Amino acid sequence: MEPGELAKLEMRLYKPLPGIGGWLRQQAAQLLVEDRSAAAAQLLAQAAIAPDDERLNEIAIEALRKLEGPEAIDAVCAVWASTRHERLTQLLLERRWIARHPLALCLLTALKVGQVEQAIEKIPDPIKPLLKACRDRDVQIAHAARQCLFRLQNPEAIDALCKQWAMTRTPFLEQVLLSGSYIARQPLLIRVLSALKVGQMQVVTQEGGEVVEPLLIACRDVDGWIVMQALVALRQLQRPKAREEVCRWAIERDHPLASEAAIAAKYAPSDPQKRALFYYLTEQWADYDQLDIDGSLLQNAYLDADEAVRSRIADKARKAGRLEIVETIVGPPNRRRLGEMSDREWENTIAILARSRSWSSMWKLAQQAPPAWSVRLLRQIEPQWQPQTPNELSGWQVLHKLASQCIGDVSALAGRMHCSHAIGPTSQPVTCFAIGPTSVGYVREPPLLAIALANGTVELWNTATGERVNTLGQPYSRTGDLDRPPVKHGGPIECLAFSHPGVGAYGKTLLLATGSDDRSVRLWRISTGQALQQLKGHTGPINCLAISPTGEQLATGSADGTVRLWRLPTGSLQATLTGHTGWINCLAISPDGQLLATGSADGTVRLWLLPSGEAIQTLTGHAGPVECLAISPDGQLLATASWDTTVRLWWLPVGAPFKTLSGHRGSVACLAFSPDGSAIATGSNDYSVRLWKLPDAEPLPPLEGHTGSISCLAFNPTGELLATGSWDRTVRLWHTATATAIQQLRGHEEWVMGLQFSDNGQVLATSSADKTVRLWTPQLARLSRLPVGALSTTDLEFVRRLAKDPHTSDAERSWLRFLMASIRWNRHQEMGGTSLTSASPSPSVDREWH
Repeated sequence: MEPGELAKLEMRLYKPLPGIGGWLRQQAAQLLVEDRSAAAAQLLAQAAIAPDDERLNEIAIEALRKLEGPEAIDAVCAVWASTRHERLTQLLLERRWIARHPLALCLLTALKVGQVEQAIEKIPDPIKPLLKACRDRDVQIAHAARQCLFRLQNPEAIDALCKQWAMTRTPFLEQVLLSGSYIARQPLLIRVLSALKVGQMQVVTQEGGEVVEPLLIACRDVDGWIVMQALVALRQLQRPKAREEVCRWAIERDHPLASEAAIAAKYAPSDPQKRALFYYLTEQWADYDQLDIDGSLLQNAYLDADEAVRSRIADKARKAGRLEIVETIVGPPNRRRLGEMSDREWENTIAILARSRSWSSMWKLAQQAPPAWSVRLLRQIEPQWQPQTPNELSGWQVLHKLASQCIGDVSALAGRMHCSHAIGPTSQPVTCFAIGPTSVGYVREPPLLAIALANGTVELWNTATGERVNTLGQPYSRTGDLDRPPVKHGGPIECLAFSHPGVGAYGKTLLLATGSDDRSVRLWRISTGQALQQLKGHTGPINCLAISPTGEQLATGSADGTVRLWRLPTGSLQATLTGHTGWINCLAISPDGQLLATGSADGTVRLWLLPSGEAIQTLTGHAGPVECLAISPDGQLLATASWDTTVRLWWLPVGAPFKTLSGHRGSVACLAFSPDGSAIATGSNDYSVRLWKLPDAEPLPPLEGHTGSISCLAFNPTGELLATGSWDRTVRLWHTATATAIQQLRGHEEWVMGLQFSDNGQVLATSSADKTVRLWTPQLARLSRLPVGALSTTDLEFVRRLAKDPHTSDAERSWLRFLMASIRWNRHQEMGGTSLTSASPSPSVDREWH
């Protein structure tokens, strides 16, 4: 029916004429019934509850009794839900109407008329509307909703209820869960938590290997009963694959609860090599000695293991005093290059040799070891000991003396950086920058530095030479290209990111994504400088972006309050994510590429499932705009920072609050997880940097020294160093293990805007409002970590120049003296000389340095 006809009929209903007015009213009501439209039904429903006109009410109710059609019934139900008028309530009960749409109204009407079982079958996720109905003002509806929750049969509804309970842990939902003995089917973590909560442990213990990780998560749950049940379940796993998985967590992750459970339940890997490694790492020495008689299983396992496992093997050997591990680490059987050994391996090797008083072996190793560890070896050797051969005596005397004069430990040398190249001042202000990967495809090259300028162009620089390679966004040169869209952005570039090498559709080809104030995103092929795609759709500046680890998806956040997902490499729009009511300030994609977290000026953080973009949860709690966020390397924790001076940690498996970090006195502007996930660093406008030790987020003493707000920070790839940039124009380096300052990098003339380490840790790039970017390299760190035989004449000249530099500290100079002597002694040994001082073309060591 046309709107004009509806208006006429409405007039007849409310303004009866004398004489035939009653008949006209009834005729209007009948015509509205016959129309069956939602608008007509709504008019009748409103007439039924109109005040001060009982005759109109009677006519409308009588007409509504004849009403048919789902859309019309939905409209009447909607009027009832908003008014709860007695006449409409009686009509609803009389006709037993159940709305079809929306689903919340469907459930509400079903609860009222007592047909909730049929309604729940049609609703994919009825739990939230049911919980809301439990607080309804209608006592009958509230009671029916509660009863319904206690009698759920729909598996999808049970899954939803268990998930809601896991996220909120409200007493009412716990009562419902226990009363109904509900166990979720999926996801697996919720299934494990719900099964343990209701006491159905056998459901968990019959699962395969995939149940181990959720069980270990459950061991950290806030519910003591769940923790106890999870610990018992770990020891009662029935399937071999599950038991193997517990052992894998003990071996690869060094998970204490997995180790305890495996030992208590006598689990062991079926593979002999893994079993030997498992026995060794869990200190089951009798079982290990019986299995690995000649040590070959452990040697092979050591060679196959990553650095973390190798370090733990050495730790166990050191603790137990098992000397055979030294040959496994550095001896002839595996021919390992000394430069590949980790710090932990060196520390344990030195400790094991010192305990056994193997001075000759330590001296032999010290002559070939990296200088940083050669000093440690020489310091550990008993001072009265001397080599037996006269040829080695001179080398021993000089190196041992210089080693004892080195000031501090290896951090005095390894943490120092020096500016290798200063880029700029550029023609335009630098808005942001990014360092590319060191390897693309199978080729390892010095990483490229992409510098974004305020005029919308991007300059590419070689970090090794400090030379400009290319400029992206140059105007077209050919006349035929003038009709094409402009190459460069039409405004400042606010964010950019390199693709991950070796993944995605482009594979070995490196891509760069840039987001600008001109509301567009561009994709560039780095090898050719070609502009591949221009992505449009945002109605505000692009504030942040990220490329997924798979290289197949790009997420962009804008001042228009939306996030957009783009398919790579085509650049087609996959989804527009809405829900935030303020600017999108930051976003991050989880390491597995399955989760997107977004932070907004509206003070909330939202979680989205990738690649679909389905909204998962809204995290609330901050009292100010969310400035930055980060996801931990294992994907388990999300850290968010706000103007409200706090950092909040969230447990990502269920999106639940984990902990609030308080201590800063100003807004938190930047944060980062350490590469191993053992700590989180935060920087604030209160001039301080804080380190928090995970998993308990225990605060360490603040790192103080900056005299301006902290603008940026980053860990190096090993996590040994933390770099912080400030409005005081300086960058500071901190040794994370000791939480002490190492160095202050000066050179920028305005505030430091950003900083980033290359993925190999050999370059630190810093940008400033002074229109410059500086490249800092830990050249001394590189030399101190190389076996002395790998150091060249060029390295010797660099060390000599640095030793004479007036800006070199006394601690650095003491180490540089040892470094020069080590290089000379190694060259002397290769030439078969008879004294250390004669190996040098210059005057003797003592005369030159003293």
